[in-house]
Amino acid sequence: MKTESISHFQRRVARAIAGLKGNSKPILLMKHGRGVAYLLSVNTFREMQERMKFLEGIFRGEQAIRGKRVLNHAQAKQKLKRWGK
Repeated sequence: MKTESISHFQRRVARAIAGLKGNSKPILLMKHGRGVAYLLSVNTFREMQERMKFLEGIFRGEQAIRGKRVLNHAQAKQKLKRWGK
């Protein structure tokens, strides 16, 4: 990840955005020495969204297991048969 002040970023915004195409690393924008925003490519953002969906699915599955909301193989097979009708 790259770190950059907002004032420096404002002076070269077009070049920074163009640089995102070849570099998948986000840019951390700083104001008064503190991070305020990330700038990242559309592809990087989409990849992050897909990873989040995947991880959320795993989390929901783990919650279902803990809550005993699971089916055995025969029950799952029966339920899938009903969906196929």
